[in-house]
Amino acid sequence: MPPLPPPVQFQLGKSSWKLFTKRTNSLFLTYSVTDPVVKKNYLLASLGDDVYNLLHSLCVPKEPEHPDYTFENLIAALTAHLRPVRSLFSARQNFYRATQSEGETVPEFSARVRQLASECEFGKELDVVCRDIFIMGLRNERVKDRLFEEDPTKADFTLQRAIEIAVAKEAVANESRASTSDFNNCQVKQEYPSCSYIRDDNCADFLSRITWSKGAVETDPGNATTYLNYVNENSPFRLDWRSIQRETRTDVELAPVVSAIQRGDKMPSDDRFAPYKRREHELTVDKSCLMWGYRVVVPSKLRSSVLSKLHETHMGATKMKSHARSFFWWPSLDRDIESVAARCETCCKFRSTPPPSVLKPWPWPSTVWTRLHIDFFGPVNQKINYFVLEDATSKWIEAFQVPSTTASVAIEKLQEIFARFGLPRAITSDGAKCFTGTEFSEFLQLYGIVHLRGPPFHPQYNGFGESAVKIVKRSVQKALASGLKPTNLSRAVNNFLFQYRNTVHAAIMDTPAGLLLKKKPMTFFDLMIPSSESVVLERQASMVKNGGHRQVFLYPNDLVWVRDYRFGQPKWIKGHIQDVLGDQTFLVKTHDNNLWSRHLDQLWPGSPRKTAPDPNVSQPNLQSPKETSQTPNEKSQNTATSTAESSADFQGFSPPSQAIEKSPTTSTPISTPQRRTTRKIRKPLRFEPR
Repeated sequence: MPPLPPPVQFQLGKSSWKLFTKRTNSLFLTYSVTDPVVKKNYLLASLGDDVYNLLHSLCVPKEPEHPDYTFENLIAALTAHLRPVRSLFSARQNFYRATQSEGETVPEFSARVRQLASECEFGKELDVVCRDIFIMGLRNERVKDRLFEEDPTKADFTLQRAIEIAVAKEAVANESRASTSDFNNCQVKQEYPSCSYIRDDNCADFLSRITWSKGAVETDPGNATTYLNYVNENSPFRLDWRSIQRETRTDVELAPVVSAIQRGDKMPSDDRFAPYKRREHELTVDKSCLMWGYRVVVPSKLRSSVLSKLHETHMGATKMKSHARSFFWWPSLDRDIESVAARCETCCKFRSTPPPSVLKPWPWPSTVWTRLHIDFFGPVNQKINYFVLEDATSKWIEAFQVPSTTASVAIEKLQEIFARFGLPRAITSDGAKCFTGTEFSEFLQLYGIVHLRGPPFHPQYNGFGESAVKIVKRSVQKALASGLKPTNLSRAVNNFLFQYRNTVHAAIMDTPAGLLLKKKPMTFFDLMIPSSESVVLERQASMVKNGGHRQVFLYPNDLVWVRDYRFGQPKWIKGHIQDVLGDQTFLVKTHDNNLWSRHLDQLWPGSPRKTAPDPNVSQPNLQSPKETSQTPNEKSQNTATSTAESSADFQGFSPPSQAIEKSPTTSTPISTPQRRTTRKIRKPLRFEPR
């Protein structure tokens, strides 16, 4: 069995399923294909994507390739879906109403009748019914009368015989119309009356001898100079106007227009005459040729040859349109010229780049470090290459000086980036060999990263990467142009990237560092703006500077004058330091054995003032004071001071340098009846900065 030819794809809406099945069966008969598996595989290979998807849905839950489905089963399934059962009465109604359309030739009408009859199931009477409908549907009454003369009962009067008679009669009618149109310009020789008598003193003048009758003058249209001669002489190729004249007379589209113009009638109302009706007042007839202004209207049969000659030099569609508008025209001239230029293989091989397609921007990921765009550029200064990376969300750019543009270098830099910011979900690159090789693909598969690759020589696919390359390249060029040495180029690029990442980007209305790092890094210019911390420290220093300047150092057992807030008592009374509670807070025992907590501002030293700590006394380890009892009057006086400056306020802080370890002195506690419940003072929870 000889090998089968390559299968022809069957597409929905472009081919007839009935014709496709017939041609497929004929192909199997020609090549003697009897194996059902071969037939089935050839059928599946012949189906387009849309038809195969349709067949797959019809065969659910099994696949079309399943052994249970044979060639006949698949054909039957597609036929039942693509050619559903039609109503027989509807098909016969369309058949009985068939009539010849205006401009439709006899062979075309007969073919349409046969096509309509194929759906009607007439059986043995098919030829007779088709013959009768064909004869009754003809538009030309003369042709119909000639067919009525035949005996319909004769066996030899078939549909084919009726078609032959109708074609011959139509051809005779067309030739007759063409021959009679040659005599539209009648050559009549007019005889003028001669002057039989003349007097010598009264000569006959012209006005008395002029003829006012409407007789025609002898003319020869063949020798007349018209604009058609100009078109013929100036045409870029040999345009035989006589052939145009002959074809115009028999053209089904131009002949009615010429006849209407010559007779002064209205244009036909059919839609195909609409272009001529719009130019009705601009159309003229010259030597039986239809003219639109100075352009000749080419008949249908000559249009293909005219277009072939026009496209002989392989000019573009625009140039051909401009050249053709100077000599000829027909309604679909521009469309036909574009079709010729589009079908020409020579022109297609050398045509320019098509216009840009609709721009499809990349989707903006809502999460940073989701999709990265990478690219190489260089060499700069003949030896420096750069690997550039940009995050699609935050516009964060990374640039590395690399010795070469290989896959191993790209992998090394990507691993360095991944160690800082983590793994992305996808990486986009162009179609360079270093990004399409096995090494780079296996690296991305190892980390579970999707690789999005653009087509070769189309940088718009990786637009983010190309934009990052352009930004870094300009910074490098400006650095070199400013006189920077190539050895210091890396420092200049880092300084540029530092400022770029902390500058608001127009696309995201934020800084790349702010989106990626979730904070605002400190830059050189932040030093110009005072921070909150520096303002607080400066204000605290100012308060210390403008506050009090008294420095007194008190130690246990030192005599002091303590402020007495009791009603009716002196303002100051004697006492001595019982314990040191803080930097400037002391436990004082009065002369009447009361224990009061007092601040340094509430004490006067009873001995000479000490303005420096005693070097012989070590600093104390501050502890909570012992529970002391106070009189009711003293408690009411010390509510504001003792509560605010209790020993619990100083828990967790290191003792100041001025504090002195208390002396190992003992004091006799005063037993006072407890009037309230005893409670344990707990350490307060305070915020401690790290």
